[in-house]
Order: sequence, then C-alpha cells, then structure tokens
Amino acid sequence: MRASRLLCASVMTMGMLAAPPAASAQESAQSLQAQIDQLKRDFETLKQQYGDRLTALEAQLKQAEDQVAYATLTADRDGAVTALFIEAGQVVTAGLPIVALAQLDKKEAVISVPEHELANIRSAQEASVTLWAAPDKPLTAAVREVAPSADASSRTYSVRVSLNDAPAWVQLGMTANVSFKRNAVSGATIPLPALFQPQGRPDEKPRVWVVNETTHTVSSVPVSLGEMVNQERVVVEGLDRGKLIVVAGVSRLREGQSIRLIEEAKPLTTVTRGDTVLATEEVAKVVALRRNP
Repeated sequence: MRASRLLCASVMTMGMLAAPPAASAQESAQSLQAQIDQLKRDFETLKQQYGDRLTALEAQLKQAEDQVAYATLTADRDGAVTALFIEAGQVVTAGLPIVALAQLDKKEAVISVPEHELANIRSAQEASVTLWAAPDKPLTAAVREVAPSADASSRTYSVRVSLNDAPAWVQLGMTANVSFKRNAVSGATIPLPALFQPQGRPDEKPRVWVVNETTHTVSSVPVSLGEMVNQERVVVEGLDRGKLIVVAGVSRLREGQSIRLIEEAKPLTTVTRGDTVLATEEVAKVVALRRNP
C-alpha cells in the first residue's frame, strides 16, 4: 500500500504545474508595438519641424551675411569715380545709386542730337571725334547708344559714341566735336512733292515728270523708291542724271504738255559731306505752267 502511493506522487511531479493566460501576453505585445509606432511618428514629426527650422535659420544667416557684404561697395572693374550721390552718415535704401564709375579703358563722347537727325545717326556706320585739345588728331568711333526718349528741357536725344582704342592722352571731361559718316546712297534723291501716282492705277510705280529742255514738254517716268533722306527727300532709281524734273504742280500736268520754266533750273548733282558721298541729289527747282491751253 505505501509503495503504491509513492509511485503516484512521482508521476504528478513530472506534469505541468501552471500556464500563463494567452490573452494577457497578446495585449502586452500590442501595447509595446503601439508605443513603438507612436515614437516613430513623433520622431518623424520632430525631424520635419527641426528640418524646417534649420532651413529657415540658414536662410536668415545667408541674408545677414549678404547685409554685411552690402556694407562694402566693390567695383567689378578698374575705373575712376566721376560723381558721388550721397554724403557721409546718410541713410540709404536698396537701389539708390551711390557713385558713378567711368571705365578707364573705354572712353565715350556724349552729344545731344535733334530729332530730325536721329535717322541719320542710327544709320551712320562710322563716326569721327575731334578733341579741342588736339584738333589735328581725329579719332575713330562708333555709335553705342541712342536715348529712347528726348530730354524734357532741351528736347534733344542723348547719343553715346564709343572711341576706338582711345590713346592715353584722352582724359575724362574733355570737349569734343563729333561728325558722322554714312554709306554712299546709290541713285538720285528728289523732293517728295515731285512724285505722283497715276490716277486709277494704284498698283503702278510712282512717276516723276521729266522736262524736255528743247521742246519744254513733259513726260512721266516710273521710278523705284529707296530710303528717305532727312524726311524731305527720297532716293529713286530710274532717272538719268542731268535731267530736269517738275517739283511743283505735278497733279495738273498731262503727257506731252508744254510748260514754262519760271525759275533757274539746275541738273542732278552729287551731295557730299567731307570725303563721304551721301547721295546724288536733285536740286532743280522747276515750276510747270501751261503754255498752250
């Protein structure tokens, strides 16, 4: 009997004594995972916030460094200060001009031009600059800039002419004379009133009345128009040099009509400025009147 009870006790010792509840362990794992997920979200939020803050601080630092750099004015090339627009201690704002700087290696002449000369100035290929200090030493130059608007008081346009390879003796502030050269204009130039358009034939070329100096009769000659000269004359092709043309009363004439010359007539001639041919220009003043009704 005793041996039997001991064997039974030994068997019970080898079995599972207790087991933790499964639901409690699952809840613990889920809680830990939730805490980890929350920390990750908080980390990403803080990372974004500090990143934005860091970017803002870097931008403020760059602006502060720029302000320090702006306190010192530096030129991008060598030159001479020709004007000072502020005084010591003056409070300035962004965009306010401080000094005017002239380049020593590039010198210019500034002139004022009336509006009726602008077309000639813009078409000029070369310019010649003569300084009062050395009138026998002309310098070659070229038009660099023509002001887009006229001066309010003088009603003239400022033109800047750049000197080509100005010698060292040319100083800032010197007084100069500027002359311009134009390319030669081919053909003759005639006054605008000499042109007329045949009635009822708008598609044809404009015509000019040419005078027969022997018979004192007129015949119309078609011409091709070129560029304007001084807003009063036009370059034409199709006229022979030495011919006389009618410049007044052109609308009252007909083919072969007799006329009477009441002013001294001059033939076509060549107009020059200095050594440069500007144009061949008609300077005849011929007034046509009927001789026979």
